[in-house]
Amino acid sequence: MILKTGNKLGFSLIEILLAVVVLSLGIAFLYRAFFVCLDLFGYYSDYLNLGIFLEEKFWQIKEIFKNNPEADLEKNGIFLVKDKEFYYHLNFDLIDREDKLYQISLEVSPKTSARKKKFLRNCYISYAKE
Repeated sequence: MILKTGNKLGFSLIEILLAVVVLSLGIAFLYRAFFVCLDLFGYYSDYLNLGIFLEEKFWQIKEIFKNNPEADLEKNGIFLVKDKEFYYHLNFDLIDREDKLYQISLEVSPKTSARKKKFLRNCYISYAKE
């Protein structure tokens, strides 16, 4: 009997291990990309939901400043948007005393979050007594 050793059919153990490693790395990269996209979607969902609150808060501040610029505003607080709690911090600085120009910064962050997220919005208000 003569054995043929030149034409082997099948896979070697090294080829199988290499294929398993390549597939595992591909699945790990897809898994990570999925969760990065999911986290990004959550961030933008919160941003869209907070946009209305931030605009409303700026209009309230503008009305208060128009009537009484030295009014004592609540600078910190908690509010609820779609069953999610958020902290806010309000800061206003007098930039130009002559033109009575104020910079108002409103920083909002979720109360519970795996990743520290902050939403920051700025506006400028100038008032003149009539």
